[in-house]
Amino acid sequence: MSRLVQCSLLTAIATLSICSASVGTARAEELRPHRAVYEVSIAKVSQNDGVSGAHGTMVFVIADHCDGYTLETTMKMDMAYANGIYDKLDQRFAAWEAKDGRSSTFRMEISENGKMSRSHRGRIDLGENGAGEIAIESDGMTNFEVPPGTVLSTVHLLSVLESAQAGKHFLSKPVIDGSFNDGPYQVSAVIGSSRSEPSTVSKHHLHEIGRGPYWPVGMAYFPYASSDDLPEYEVSLNLMQGGIVQAMVQDFGDFALRFELTYVEPLEPAVCGEGR
Repeated sequence: MSRLVQCSLLTAIATLSICSASVGTARAEELRPHRAVYEVSIAKVSQNDGVSGAHGTMVFVIADHCDGYTLETTMKMDMAYANGIYDKLDQRFAAWEAKDGRSSTFRMEISENGKMSRSHRGRIDLGENGAGEIAIESDGMTNFEVPPGTVLSTVHLLSVLESAQAGKHFLSKPVIDGSFNDGPYQVSAVIGSSRSEPSTVSKHHLHEIGRGPYWPVGMAYFPYASSDDLPEYEVSLNLMQGGIVQAMVQDFGDFALRFELTYVEPLEPAVCGEGR
C-alpha cells in the first residue's frame, strides 16, 4: 500500500507532480500555497481477491518557503479485503523541493493497525541536465542513478500547468519525488481542454480557490526504463490553476481510489527578499 499517496498529488497532487526549464526562472504559473482535505473512497474493485472497500481522508499541504516548497500529505484509511481482513492504514509523506529544481529532501512513514510497517527518508540531487542521484535510507542505504531530463514533482506540476495554458495536450517526463523507495517514473500526461466547474463541487462550501474551471489530466506511471507497455498505475484528476486538485482517481489495476475535495484554504505566501 506504499504507493497510495504521491502518485500523485505531486506526481499527482504532489503526485500530480510536474520541462526541462528551471523553476527558479520566471514562469507563467506559480503553485498556490494551500491546505486541502479530500474524502477517500473506493472507485473500482476487481473480481479477484484483494481490496473490496476503502474509506478515509487525505490532507495535502503545500507551502512556499522562498527558495523551495514544502509538501506534506497525510492519509488515514480503513481498507477491507475480500478475505474478510480489515486494515487501518496511516501514511505520511513530507518533502522539501528547491525551486531551482535541483535538490529535495523527503521522508515517508506507513503504519498498519497502529504499528509502523515501513519508512524511508532521503535526498535527491540533480544537475543542470536533470541527471543525478537519489539516496534512500531505510533498513540500509540505497543509491539510484537518475537519468538526464528527470524533474522533481513541483517542476512537473508547473510544466503540466504551462502545457495546459498553452493548449498542449501531451507531456512525458521522468519524475522523481521520494515518495517511492526506488528510482524515477516515466510519467505520460494527457491534458484535456478547460472545462467548467463540475456539479459535485457545489455540494461542498469550498473557498473560492477550490471553485471554477479545471483541466482534466490523465497520467500513466511507468517504472523508468521498463519495457512493459502497460503502466504500473494511472491517475486522472481535475487540475485548477495554481496546482489545486478538485478531484482525483488513482487506478492500481485491481482497485481504484477516488479523492474528492471537501475543504480547501489558502496559505499565506512567503515574504522573501531584502524587505522581509
